[in-house]
Amino acid sequence: MSHHSAVRAGRRRLGHDSARTHHILDVENLAGTPDCSEERVADVAASYERLVAIGPMDQITIGCSHFAAERGALLGWEQSHRLVFGSGPDGADLALIDVLDSENIGGRFDHVVIGSGDGIFALWCAKLKAQGVEVTVVARDYTSLSCSTAHVVSDVRFLDDVGGAAPQVAGSPADSLLPGGAGQAAVLVVC
Repeated sequence: MSHHSAVRAGRRRLGHDSARTHHILDVENLAGTPDCSEERVADVAASYERLVAIGPMDQITIGCSHFAAERGALLGWEQSHRLVFGSGPDGADLALIDVLDSENIGGRFDHVVIGSGDGIFALWCAKLKAQGVEVTVVARDYTSLSCSTAHVVSDVRFLDDVGGAAPQVAGSPADSLLPGGAGQAAVLVVC
């Protein structure tokens, strides 16, 4: 057991900080556009909250460009959250990675949800998993999930699946490989 896993297990035994999640979200990526409106962000937030439970002790960090922030687009996200900004190519991604890199997220949280399918997060997904952290990736749709991220994380969810049926693999030979067995949702990514 890693040091971080042992610390988290000890906190749970003592009744402290049980199962805390940090949500690291690139809102423009989830919205599918850098030009997202307050209404579009509200739609993304509603879909996200139906797909991923947000607990009372969870933290939410949202990354976006200065442009989206200045337009007030993030007023559409009603849950309490922290904003980080970065403009230019991968600006929001790099601002979110700075949070992952500088704030000991793996040592402080049991679960991290990365709200972006971008490949830039694959290394961080692997690092967090190596520290014993459960990692979930939420991507907009199947086309917005990078192969590198898909290969690192087993829990991948898609905003486009909210309200619809998740892909099923019932009766296939892959059922035995799924954690819950037959009928569990699975994603096959061909790269």
